[in-house]
Amino acid sequence: MSGSFLIDPVVVKRSGRPEGKEAAEARIDIRVECEAGYDGEETPCSFSLCRRSRQVAQVLDRWLVGDYRNFKVKGDDGGFYVLRHVMTADRWELTLYAGGEC
Repeated sequence: MSGSFLIDPVVVKRSGRPEGKEAAEARIDIRVECEAGYDGEETPCSFSLCRRSRQVAQVLDRWLVGDYRNFKVKGDDGGFYVLRHVMTADRWELTLYAGGEC
C-alpha cells in the first residue's frame, strides 16, 4: 500500500467510549534503534513499523520543540517518515508517513 498518512500520535477516540478524562487514548509508538551522532545526540538508524524493520537511509531534517526531538528521515523502502522522540517519557512516536510500503 502506498500513499500519505498523517497520524495523530496523542489521542485516538474510540466510538462507544466516554470522552474527556475518561476517553480511551492510544499512541502510535514505534521501536527505534539509535546511534550517537558526531555531537553525541542520539540519531535514528532503524525503526520497526507494520512488523517490518526499516533502515534510515538519510536524516533529512531534525528539530526540537519543547520536550520533543523530531527527525524527518527517508527509509530504505523509499518512504518518508517523521519520528518523534518524547524525551520526558523516553518513547518514540510516528507522526508522519508518506510513500513506502506498510
